[in-house]
Amino acid sequence: MDEKFIQDRYNAELARKEQLREALGTPVSVLIALGGLIVAMAGGFSYSSASLTNAFVVLLTADTVAFAIALYYFANAYHGQDYSELNSLTTLRGHELALINYHVALGQPVANAENAFKEFVQRRMLQAADQNRSSNVEKLGHLHKAIECLFFLLIAAALTAIPYALDQAMSPPKVLTVHIDNAGQPARK
Repeated sequence: MDEKFIQDRYNAELARKEQLREALGTPVSVLIALGGLIVAMAGGFSYSSASLTNAFVVLLTADTVAFAIALYYFANAYHGQDYSELNSLTTLRGHELALINYHVALGQPVANAENAFKEFVQRRMLQAADQNRSSNVEKLGHLHKAIECLFFLLIAAALTAIPYALDQAMSPPKVLTVHIDNAGQPARK
C-alpha cells in the first residue's frame, strides 16, 4: 500500500474526529435551551384543571424521556470511543534505534532496519486509522440518534406548550404586591 495513502487516511480520520466533536456544539445548545423551556413550563403550570393537567403531564413525561435519551446519546457521541494515535516521536525513535542495533548485531545492513521500521510505522498507522474510523462511525451513529431525539423533543415541547398556554390563559393574572415594613420609621445609618 502507498505510504502517502496510509498517512492521508490516518490524518483524515483524526480530522473527522474533531469535525464530529465540533458538530456537537449547536445541537447540545438546543438541548439545553429546550430543557430550560421544559423546566420553566413545569414550574409555571398551575395544575388546577384536571383535563389540562393530565394532557400536560403526559406531554411533560414525553419531553423528559426524550431529553434524557438525547442527553445519553450526546454524551456517548462526545465520550466513549477509543481513538488510536502513533506513539510519541521519542518512542518511535527509540524503536528505530533498537531495530538498527538488532540488525547490525545480526550483521545485516542498516537499510534492513530502516525498512523494518518503515513497515512498523505503516502498520501502526493502518491500525490507528482503522480504529479511528470505527470510532468515528460509532460516534456518528450516536450523534444521529441524538439529533433524532432532539427533533422528537422539539415536537413534544411544542405540543406541551399548547396545554401550558391554555392554562396560562385560563389562570387569573398574577398581581405582584409590595409590602413595606417599618413605614414611617427613620432610616438607620
